[in-house]
Amino acid sequence: EMGEIWFSGPSVSLGYWNLPEVSQETFGNRVMTNGQPGDKTFLRTGDLGFQKAGELYIAGRIKDLIIIRGRNHYPQDIELTVQNASTSIRPGCIAAFSVPVDGEEQLVLAAEVKVAPRVAPREEITQLVKQAVTITHELSVYDICLLPSRTIPKTSSGKIQRRKCRQDYLEGELDLFRPQNRAQKFLEETQKKLKLAITTQPTFLRLKNTAGQLLGKVRSPQSNEAQSEQPAEAASPASPQSLE
Repeated sequence: EMGEIWFSGPSVSLGYWNLPEVSQETFGNRVMTNGQPGDKTFLRTGDLGFQKAGELYIAGRIKDLIIIRGRNHYPQDIELTVQNASTSIRPGCIAAFSVPVDGEEQLVLAAEVKVAPRVAPREEITQLVKQAVTITHELSVYDICLLPSRTIPKTSSGKIQRRKCRQDYLEGELDLFRPQNRAQKFLEETQKKLKLAITTQPTFLRLKNTAGQLLGKVRSPQSNEAQSEQPAEAASPASPQSLE
C-alpha cells in the first residue's frame, strides 16, 4: 500500500523559525488511535513510499502525483511508457504533469528529442506516445511538448523538475523542438566559426597586409585628375611671343 512517509525522533526539528502555521502543518502531525490523537508528533516528508519485506521504498513526491478523474497516476510510470514508445526520445529526460483545462485536469507530456541524423518526424513521435499512454494507462494525452536536448528543467543532481516544467508550460516558456530553426541556427553558427577561422590564419593576414600596401600606392581620383591636367598644359601650342 502506497502512502506518505512520516517519521519522528530526537533528530527532527521543532519547526521553522517564525512560521508557526507552516511548522504545525509539517512538523506537528499526530497519528489517530481510536479517534484520539497520539502523543508523538511526526514530520511529513512529502514523499510517497511503501514497505516490502521490512524495507522502505520511496516512490516519488506527493506534489508530483497526477490525479485525473479521481484516479491516481504516478508520473514515473507514465514517463517510462513514453520513453519506451519511441527511440527518438532521450531516456530520463521526460516530465509528466497535469494542467487544468475547462475545470478538469488534463495530462501533458514534455520530452527531449535525441540529436541524431535520423530523428522520426514530430507527428510520428506524437502518435506513438499517445497510443502507448492510452493503452498502458487508459489516459488521453492533452498535449505533447517535444524539446531540444538538454533543455528540460532539472535539479543540480539531475532530477526532473516536474513542477518547473508545468509552470513553464502554463507560461508558454518551454523551448519547443523546431528542426528548421535549429538547422538555421547551426548553419549561422558554423558560418561565423568558419569566417573567424579564415580571418585569423597567417596566410590570410599576409595577403591582407599586401593588399593594404598595394591599395595605399594607388592614387586617389583627385590626384589623378590633377596630374592629367599638367601634361595637357605642356602640350598646348606655343604662344606667338615664344615663336618669335
